[in-house]
Formats: sequence, C-alpha cells, structure tokens
Amino acid sequence: MFSLLKEKLGLGPAPAAAPEPNWTDADPCAACLMPCEAPAASISKGMLKTISPPDEMHAAGVKPHSRHILFRGGQAKAWPGHLEEADGDSVGRVLVTAFAKVDAAPPRRRPSSAGSSAGELSGDVATAGSGAVRKTFINCIENAAASGAAAAAAAPSATSPSAAVATNDYDATNCVEVWCFPERLYFPHLDAAQVPLVAKAIGEYAAIPAGVAYTQFPTHPLALLTGTDPLARDATTPRPRFWIGICGHMKRDKRCGVIGPMLADTFRRQLPRYHLDGSVEVFLTSHYGGHKFAGNLIIFSTIDALNGVWYGRVTPECVQGIIEQTLLQGKVFQTLYRGRMNQQASPMQW
Repeated sequence: MFSLLKEKLGLGPAPAAAPEPNWTDADPCAACLMPCEAPAASISKGMLKTISPPDEMHAAGVKPHSRHILFRGGQAKAWPGHLEEADGDSVGRVLVTAFAKVDAAPPRRRPSSAGSSAGELSGDVATAGSGAVRKTFINCIENAAASGAAAAAAAPSATSPSAAVATNDYDATNCVEVWCFPERLYFPHLDAAQVPLVAKAIGEYAAIPAGVAYTQFPTHPLALLTGTDPLARDATTPRPRFWIGICGHMKRDKRCGVIGPMLADTFRRQLPRYHLDGSVEVFLTSHYGGHKFAGNLIIFSTIDALNGVWYGRVTPECVQGIIEQTLLQGKVFQTLYRGRMNQQASPMQW
C-alpha cells in the first residue's frame, strides 16, 4: 500500500546505494511516557489547528535534492527571515554560491574508489527517465553553545571554534563547522575562502584540498539495527551515527519556531536514557520547507537507508517512538514520512 503512495509522490524505488528503510505503520506516539514527563511542553490547540493533515503532507512530498549541507551560525531566534540576505562574505552565502555552481556543472565521471567502478557516472546527475536531480539544500544550524551540543559529539577527534563564533546574531563570517550529506563529511572549521575549492572537490569527486581539516564517517548497514536488543549490544559493536535537523526558524514561521525547540529539548532529555547522547546530534535548523507540516525534522545517518529521511507533523509525544523505532531499530514511520534525499550513488570515500 505504501509503495503505491511513494509511486504517487514520484519517489520511485530507492537506488541501490540508498536501500529501502524498514517501514512501520505503528503509531509513533504509542511509546510516549504517560503521564507526560513535561506537560508544559505541549502545543496549543490553536496552533495544532493550523497544521495541515497527513494526506496533504504525503501528497506534497519534498522537493527533489541529492545533497544537504549544514553549517553553524548564530541562534535560531536571531536568524533573519532569509539567510541569503546575510553579508556576502558569510560562509553560508559562499556555500550557496559555490554549490549552485556544482549543481549546474555538467556530469563528471567518478574515479575508481571503494565500491565503485572506474568511469562510473556521478550518480546525482539527471538522466532521461531516472528522476535524478542535482540539487543541494543548504541550512544553518544553531550555534553549539546555544544548542548545548558539544562539537566532540559530532566528531570526537575534532575541535570546534564555533562556540566562540556567532553567539547571538547571525554572523557566520569566520570559520564554522560544516556537514555534507550524503557524503557524511564533517569540516570542524571551514573558512569562507576554502568553500569554493571544497565544493568543487566534492562535486568532482576529487581530493579535498590540502590544509582543510575534515572527517568522513563510515557507513553502516541497516542490518546493524535489526535482530539484536539495542540496549544489550556490547561495546565492540559499531554504533551508527545520527544527526537530527529540526526546523526552528521562528522568523520564517511561528509553528516551527515554537514546536522545533520543544522537539529538540525532548530529544536531548530522552537520548541519554538509551545511551545515545554520544552518537546522536540534535540541531535546530533554518527553514527547509513545509512549515504547515510542523514539527519538521530530517534524519541524517551513517546508515544509507536512513540518511536524509524527512519527518513531518512530529510532536513531543512522538520523540520516544522515533528513538525506539527509527534510531534503534531502523524503522521509518509511514504516518510521519514526508520524503527523502535522493541518493543516486554510493558516496565516494575520501
């Protein structure tokens, strides 16, 4: 049944590099603690009435895209309504310009690397009938000091200057942290001057320029999350990583501005109960579309099947279910699903 819905949305079957998730039609709120552990963190009935229904959300889907960039800058409540209005020398503005050139560039042939054959066409290139698209989404995420998330949680070997940068107003003119998905690349302190060369390297499957610090996280199979009690796994079992981007852009829409921080707070309080606070990073992000489906979040992961999955109409009551079913068991809730990033080929290993 759900495959028919995906066909209607034009999603089609997932490419080989991004296998189908394990779908579940369970109620995401069924696992919610009762009584509510934080009764004050509830959404008003008036606001709930402005959230569009599930059938409209499923019909809308998400705009086709093959890459998503996140960069740190400022606090969510201080972001301007349109981040592209920021100063021209900001990292965010330069990222938008650089990846627009990458998206518009002609197809490149990928060099031979692990899991790929020599001369393989870049997988995110649109070809007749493929439904693929070269499109990069770029979002700002809240400053580390503002979100309470340590940079070490994102990359244990990296240090971050972001806590000393962009603490209040949107000001990302200095070095900032940058994440690139589906490539799973993390740059702990990328300077605006480095962005064009880094973007070109990613788009052309070339070496990252010398002198640019980065980490590429390994991929993990979906099977890692199945068939085993997640809380009983020993310390030698690889732990997949997750990054959860929750829209909290108040100056774009009050619904995300109110619901987003509620969701982020609920995740951060509940993750330690599952010993996941060291492997899951929770961000508030700038606008990425669909405020009428708030709360909105995107899951990025080292598990390809879960990398770039969009959820909508998420409430604090859904958080425990998302942790238990999606993060620990790899199951995607059909009722919350909005769409996913269109990964067309296995990311190159840098």
